[in-house]
Amino acid sequence: MIGIPPGEFLSALRFRMARRLLLTTPLSVTDICFEVGYTSTGSFTSRFTQLIGLPPRLLRRQAHEFELPRIENTEQDPALPAPVHMKNGFPGWISAPPTFQGTIYVGLFSRPIPQGPPVSCTQLHAPGFYHLTNISDGVYYLMAAAFPMATDLQLYLEPGENILLAKSAGPIIIHNGYVAGDPNLVLRPPLLTDPPLVMALPLRINRKTKRY
Repeated sequence: MIGIPPGEFLSALRFRMARRLLLTTPLSVTDICFEVGYTSTGSFTSRFTQLIGLPPRLLRRQAHEFELPRIENTEQDPALPAPVHMKNGFPGWISAPPTFQGTIYVGLFSRPIPQGPPVSCTQLHAPGFYHLTNISDGVYYLMAAAFPMATDLQLYLEPGENILLAKSAGPIIIHNGYVAGDPNLVLRPPLLTDPPLVMALPLRINRKTKRY
């Protein structure tokens, strides 16, 4: 049903909690390490860096320096035709509830759980067309997360149940410039069977993408 082995799912839950504690509490890295079931801060830090994409202390520092995005009137015209071809990449369309305002992060991952650096990523400030580029041949998993507009930094970085998620129904396969799989996504509230969102997406993706 979930597509992830139980041990890997549990590990992702632990590191999602570790990320949340780093961003929302003053607990030390050592305390958080013990809180999520690790007994070695060295092992915890190495694994955290691998899955989240940033070391714990750097993640906390970047969160303090992060600037909340400003929401602009950038709604895209649904009648706009999608590009039909992109070298080493593909376009897609993201739908969201009509009341949504915020930032949408789209990532392509090599495994069915969004952890570690994405193969390709982008961000949007409104539902509509997106483009992913610089993708080699392979089998990938497409996922998106939408962070609602907020005036509080903690609420933006850790929106809890207010986050919207989407994932492709099956893998995206790229071979010799041809793309198999549905790149269109529909954002909706999280489900218990969703892969745990381990990455700190706004901190990891924001500096690496351009806006559409």
